[in-house]
Amino acid sequence: MAERTPRRYDPGELGRTRQNLGDLSPEEARAMAKRLGGQVGVEKEDAAVEQKYAQIADLNRRRGDRFLPPEKIADGDSRKSPRRSAPPPARRNASADQGVRAGYLDRMRMNFAAARVEHQLKSSLNAMASLFGRVPDRVNPAFLRGGDRVFFTPIENLVLAVRRQLARNAKNTPVHALRLPYFERILDVIKNWDIEGISRELTRFQKNPRNVLFPELREMCILLYKPMILLMDLDPLYHIAMAIKRVHDLNLLALSRGSPDAPTLKLQYQLARDMLLVVFRDIRARCYPMLMKLCSVRYAPYPAFLQDQKAMILDFLGLSPGDLLKPQDLSGLERQAQAEEPESAADGKAEEPGAAPIPDGIREGLDFLDALFPQAGFRNLEEYPDLYPYFQPLFGFPRGVELIPPEDPLQQVVVLVAILQELFYGFRAMRLKGFIDDEGRKVALDERIEALTGNWHQFLDEVVGKQYASNLDELCRQMERNRDFRATDYGNRLEFELVWTKRRFLLPHLKARIAKGIRAAYAVNLPKLPETVKEIRETVGILLGDIEKGRLRAIDDPEEDFSVAIEDYVSKRLRLVLGRRGSPRPYLKKPTSNASLAFHAALVLDVLDYLISSPDSFYYREESYPLFRSEMGRPGVPQYTVALEDPYTLIKNADERREGGEEEAPKRAAADGDTADAPSAAEERKDRTTGFALLSSLTARLGVLSGSPQATERKPFTLVPLSLRRFGDLAKQYGPAFADSALKAASDIITSEIRLYVDLPYRVGTGSFILLLPETTAAEAAHLAKRLAERFLATDVGTGPVEVSVGIIQHREGWGAERLLKAVETTIREAGKHEAPAIVSLDPESGSYSLVT
Repeated sequence: MAERTPRRYDPGELGRTRQNLGDLSPEEARAMAKRLGGQVGVEKEDAAVEQKYAQIADLNRRRGDRFLPPEKIADGDSRKSPRRSAPPPARRNASADQGVRAGYLDRMRMNFAAARVEHQLKSSLNAMASLFGRVPDRVNPAFLRGGDRVFFTPIENLVLAVRRQLARNAKNTPVHALRLPYFERILDVIKNWDIEGISRELTRFQKNPRNVLFPELREMCILLYKPMILLMDLDPLYHIAMAIKRVHDLNLLALSRGSPDAPTLKLQYQLARDMLLVVFRDIRARCYPMLMKLCSVRYAPYPAFLQDQKAMILDFLGLSPGDLLKPQDLSGLERQAQAEEPESAADGKAEEPGAAPIPDGIREGLDFLDALFPQAGFRNLEEYPDLYPYFQPLFGFPRGVELIPPEDPLQQVVVLVAILQELFYGFRAMRLKGFIDDEGRKVALDERIEALTGNWHQFLDEVVGKQYASNLDELCRQMERNRDFRATDYGNRLEFELVWTKRRFLLPHLKARIAKGIRAAYAVNLPKLPETVKEIRETVGILLGDIEKGRLRAIDDPEEDFSVAIEDYVSKRLRLVLGRRGSPRPYLKKPTSNASLAFHAALVLDVLDYLISSPDSFYYREESYPLFRSEMGRPGVPQYTVALEDPYTLIKNADERREGGEEEAPKRAAADGDTADAPSAAEERKDRTTGFALLSSLTARLGVLSGSPQATERKPFTLVPLSLRRFGDLAKQYGPAFADSALKAASDIITSEIRLYVDLPYRVGTGSFILLLPETTAAEAAHLAKRLAERFLATDVGTGPVEVSVGIIQHREGWGAERLLKAVETTIREAGKHEAPAIVSLDPESGSYSLVT
């Protein structure tokens, strides 16, 4: 009998048959088959395994072999055309996971568009490989590693700046009715941008960026593009910019004249303006291939893609056409708002009923700190004034503290800890003693205060200095060497450790996310600030309660003048302020006594305890804060150099104004070393468009400076005049609205480049400005002049780049105000002879001009 092919049974069928026959080994089965005839059956393999082996056999077959099915071979028919076996099932396209399957040509065009230099969403090698077969649709790892720099940081800066402006505006009841609904809708879209979600998704991808496929970017793409598409029909420099400008103007309107908060608001506004085109033009275009690959079946170039395939985009983002904000003519809205502006709002500061009320005891402590350090910003801590330039000359903070940005509550905590350390020096000379309280318990007050205040320095030296500030400095230095450092594992861990240190030891209610398992090695031995503050406050409270009741069991010398072993400026200042303020409570007989020192230390302790321990503190309103101080106009670039102020002169001038009967001092006096006779900020007339002082104020100040000792020192002051070319002709051609917008743009550029509270800008003509730079040589002023010229040349106000003429005039001994202003005219005239941007410097010795390059 001819050998037959064994019959193939379904998996498990033979096993069940053998069970019915009883225990039967394979040898016994073969013997039975030989005796009875037939053959032993063979079970089929699993279908997936068989399919796999079929594919392998097909791949191993030579391409030139003819393939005939078994039935054709049996019939001997070899003349018919061979029929190939069925190909293996094709892999699904990456976009098919989202219900989108683009054709081959469109898919290739999308891949190569994503691989272009201006996008870099896909590597060139991966795009090339997709031509020859279906390869994994991988995202370029470099795009994910640099995601913070490419798109997240600019969006974060824009959103945080808008949120802060809106938070301030929400408190201003007198101008609340002036908020325009159309602008509110625009700003709500930006305010509600889920930057936390984008950060979460980006961090997840950065852990393993080499294995991320495009379908996995779906959630991040929706979070990234949804606000952009909602505002896609609006002009960023018209509609969105006007909305931001409106809320900024309302915030300024609610401030009192000379308010110290104005510079902070202007910086926030400038940051938001700088980020508009970056976000709504550059980032939207840079990442568009990602959106196209996830939602579209057809390739389209940018920007036609946004309009031609709007229906697919809206469906992908879960939006409808009615959700998009439509452009409107804003001229009518602005005229309506200006007609409704109340005059009273500009005269007084707005009340803040929307904010959580600060307890009276805390306000009392802030008033004491403001009296001790006038013009530092303690009356407006909620606006996060930059305290470092003021207090660094007084306390000398550890290295790295200069990198802590003013928006981070930690900067204020560091300053308050340093102030309390100065107050605690006075406790060392107090004669404290132990006593038995009313319940019969022994209270060792002296030992407790000595232990607590003696270890207070650990917060500045160990927690802030050696741990937080050193790690922050390391992070910023590494970012200088590698712009993608924050995306590395070490960079992520370093950031998480910084946040962990801050929340663990200083700010317990921070809402920032920390990766699981992050724990620094120094966690055991360092004290926690909230717990220590409560213990010291409780101990000082016992002392004050004892004095209030007149028992004097805790201190031997409550009415003696407090003393410090080594007198310094702060201790002398403290004695002066306490004597001036008088005794704040009846039981404090002498304002400069040990008891009074303990009372005022308790006030500062209450302020610090409320700010760091109360969940209602404004420290915990935001989800996250920037980690480091960034250079203006260059977000993400650490700023190591901070222009310091002269607190000694500021305090002196504040005291002189107080003795002269002035009720309200400006935030910063001019730091020119001799301002007693200079015009005060209240006397200076301000230009309404730019906010700069006018020529009359400059003339008066130059008259004082030219005769002051400072003018003959090694570093005299320097003038930098700046003139916008053809400004008068352009203003006539395009109208007053153009002129105002151009002047505002110019003032914003100048404000962002000068040293705040040190350099003084003035508007002196139709399109002319003069910058007064105290203690600055011509060579040093040249760096500022170059930066200004570059910024103006890169600015387009609708008529092309802004061309400027810049001069540099260093003061010469014997030159008065009239001689200086004449030199300004001749220098600008000389600069106008050269191609813009032209910078001409006047040599005060020879009177010759040189072109600065």
